Amino acid sequence: MNFASLPKNEMSMVDVLAFLRHYGYFSDIIEHIEDMTVSDLFKKIKTKKFKNPKLRDAVARFQKFYKITEDGDFGPETMRAMSLPRCGVPDFVPAGAAAAGQCKWPHLDVTYAFDLSLSGVTDEQTTQAFVEACELWNAVCGLEMRHIDNLSDANIWAKSSRIDGRGGTLAWSYLPCGASKNTQLEQRYDTGDGWSTSFLREVICHEVGHALGLNHHNGNSIMHPTATGQWPVPQAVDIRSVVSRYGEPKPKPEPEPEPPTPGPGNGNTISGTIFINSFPYQLVPEVDFGGL
Repeated sequence: MNFASLPKNEMSMVDVLAFLRHYGYFSDIIEHIEDMTVSDLFKKIKTKKFKNPKLRDAVARFQKFYKITEDGDFGPETMRAMSLPRCGVPDFVPAGAAAAGQCKWPHLDVTYAFDLSLSGVTDEQTTQAFVEACELWNAVCGLEMRHIDNLSDANIWAKSSRIDGRGGTLAWSYLPCGASKNTQLEQRYDTGDGWSTSFLREVICHEVGHALGLNHHNGNSIMHPTATGQWPVPQAVDIRSVVSRYGEPKPKPEPEPEPPTPGPGNGNTISGTIFINSFPYQLVPEVDFGGL
């Protein structure tokens, strides 16, 4: 859903209903909303104005999540928030569908693969962005995600395709609710958007968060639905959530000790004091006089 290209204040009722329905803002307000089309919802609301109580409740829920004036009215501030480039995953999911104890991988060596062709970044930059994004998660929890080449063998596989063009939905990912070791989760990244390495890394980090089981968060979080550059890496709330699923990161191995510096001579000399029959003998390193 791309509202960024709409002229100012020209988001229609159908646009708004489609947005609120897709991102979960009617859940718990209208029963069986997941089974309704936007046309069904439009008929149920039965108004061309933003006066229906259920619609106002859904708008107010959106406003509360985005921390803007919570009045249920569809004004410029609300429209701007709906127009921000964002993730395509709903902000609200059915209760219990993604509980911390359920929505996770059963193993730590999760594999990922990608085949992305995106405007503004080279293949090398794309690889760098994807690997770095996954390493950001590896660094803060017990996961050991690793890159493989074959999409058909990967737990998380990503491809690029047109979603809705510049400024709308940037990407989306499935979550691993009820996943097994052989589950494969799809991700998509929009070929219609303009990308840079840092922006792509931020979006990938967010989408991989979903693929690890994390939902959207409306605070200081890489899992905030919109990509603004404010939180480009996992924040404290993200780390707590991923650690609750996969444990603390494994301690890094101690570095190998430096070898002793060789003494004079051939590098295998011994110095110090030894005792023979209780008499001390001082060992003096051999001195090389350069053939003299």
